[in-house]
Amino acid sequence: MKPNCLLFLICFVPVAVRAQSGLVDNQERTLRCEDRNRDSGRVERCEVHEQTLASTGSLRVNAGANGGVHVKGWSQAGVLVRYKVEAWSNSLTDAQVLFSGVQVHAAAGDVAATGPVTEGDRGWSVSYEVFVPHQTGLDLQATNGGVHVSDVAGTMNLQTVNGGLHLARVNGAVTASTVNGGVHVDLIGDRWEGRGLEASSTNDAIHLSVPRSYSAQFAGSTVNGRIRSDFAELSVPAELAHAHMQSINGPIGGGGAAIHATTTNGSLVIERQ
Repeated sequence: MKPNCLLFLICFVPVAVRAQSGLVDNQERTLRCEDRNRDSGRVERCEVHEQTLASTGSLRVNAGANGGVHVKGWSQAGVLVRYKVEAWSNSLTDAQVLFSGVQVHAAAGDVAATGPVTEGDRGWSVSYEVFVPHQTGLDLQATNGGVHVSDVAGTMNLQTVNGGLHLARVNGAVTASTVNGGVHVDLIGDRWEGRGLEASSTNDAIHLSVPRSYSAQFAGSTVNGRIRSDFAELSVPAELAHAHMQSINGPIGGGGAAIHATTTNGSLVIERQ
């Protein structure tokens, strides 16, 4: 092959490629200040920074009162933490004072932020985009922000209060819960690899996207909502189609690991990919 042809092929390698396990090798950095929510009545200061950490096999990220977390699996051995620090107030001077008081503490296995006490129309937040080896345990916490995880396998505890949960191509022993937010899970392959998934929401819907040839033991319920399933094995019996409470429990394919999804005030949707 001529050298210029080889260069051509290298230049057009996608930024995210499929690993043998079906996981995507994420390389693209997307966190930026331009995506922040703008409020014309306040002045904001925003910067994005990044830091490289050694991998310990597990990672804890606490997003604090304001801010979300997006963890992406990649093929590299280390951990890249990118964080967006924002501060806002009614004056530029005060916004800068708040901004300078925010400190992000990133060490191997543990990431969190501290900052000034705020009230009223002044405040600050830190949002995270973190790249980790595919096999990594996660403990992710947020209060007013979403939690996203893609292409990671491990023991995971994922929690937020006012925000959604989005899981794509994950495996392991995963617990994911939110109070005021929806849950969206994109499954991968033909079965869950690991102990299983426990997904819950109090005040929103849960959506599971399942490959056609998937095998698992499903259980799901809702109190004030409906269950819709593209899999006949997981359909609500006709006599219970209009019941106040609905639930399903059974295998698809050859059965397998347990996938549980529960919501109180929302629907449960199981969609065939």
